[in-house]
Amino acid sequence: MEKSDKFIGVFSLVLSIIGMVCGLYTFYGVWIETSDFNFFTGSKIFHLLFAFSTLNLDFSNKFDHLEIWSFIFYTLLLVGSLQFLKTKGRETRLLGFVFSVIFLNAIIIFLQSTIFKLFFVKWGNYTAFQIFNSIYSSIILVGMVIVSFRISKIIKSKKEIDIIETQYRKSITDTSRWQRFFHWIIDSTIMALIFIPIIIFLSHGFIDSDMYRESESLQMFFRGKAALYVITFVVLFIYYPISEILFGASPAKFLTESRVVNSKAESPNFSSIFLRTLCRNIPFDALSFFSQRGWHDSLSETYVVKEKTTGFKTNKLLWILPFLIIYLLIMYFGKEYFTR
Repeated sequence: MEKSDKFIGVFSLVLSIIGMVCGLYTFYGVWIETSDFNFFTGSKIFHLLFAFSTLNLDFSNKFDHLEIWSFIFYTLLLVGSLQFLKTKGRETRLLGFVFSVIFLNAIIIFLQSTIFKLFFVKWGNYTAFQIFNSIYSSIILVGMVIVSFRISKIIKSKKEIDIIETQYRKSITDTSRWQRFFHWIIDSTIMALIFIPIIIFLSHGFIDSDMYRESESLQMFFRGKAALYVITFVVLFIYYPISEILFGASPAKFLTESRVVNSKAESPNFSSIFLRTLCRNIPFDALSFFSQRGWHDSLSETYVVKEKTTGFKTNKLLWILPFLIIYLLIMYFGKEYFTR
């Protein structure tokens, strides 16, 4: 086992445990009622640990649901790190999936944190420890961007395209239609989990601004459907180009061991990825790959192909779903019954 693989395995295992501990600490505050619990009066060790728990995934701004999705991803990271160590670096799907999400999320959180510190923080009211913790968290966040990028890049660099050789020709295995549909579902879910928290954060700050209150045209725009289309367009042009240019794959494609290539089975250039992302805005494009080729594939002259499978079959990952469903049901509805 190479040194880089040992580092990836141990780092993933430690990070998953830290993330799960921080998630459980957050759950504890939710279950004993938020009015009696203050995250910032706890032990200072948790301040240091929370800096490493960089995921901030959520579908809403309801406090009762805080950290549920982040906890799930750290659980997947734990399982992935154990698989990675057990197979001596061969099984990388869950690690690649989670670290690609951590990378994207860390970038968004860094931008959100920078905006918050520049425009919302009143530094004169902060204690010395709070200032230290803020600087320390920013440094760790930048470190997580770098490390998660390197791990995702290393994982993809070790993958080879699945080429089938016969006596007469060579052919590349295309990713199946159902796996492409799986990509769309998973990537859409991750986009929502990553971007909804920052959209809520920025919208609260913008609505309270004088510019919004004094402009009727802005109020009409953000109350209509046009704002939703613009936000969706911007999110797509952040999520897919960053993933597919840097890694050749979106997070969901890490799970199915797939990648985006051009007609020469090479990594597409920026213009091809840009056109590919632009075509995703065509209505019903997500269903077009049930035909021979998807619209955003054919119009951009790109292909989604399989890599050589290095571990167990992808469908065996589905055993995780029943546990996640039970966990979500407990966290969403368990507190109500517990209170009764």
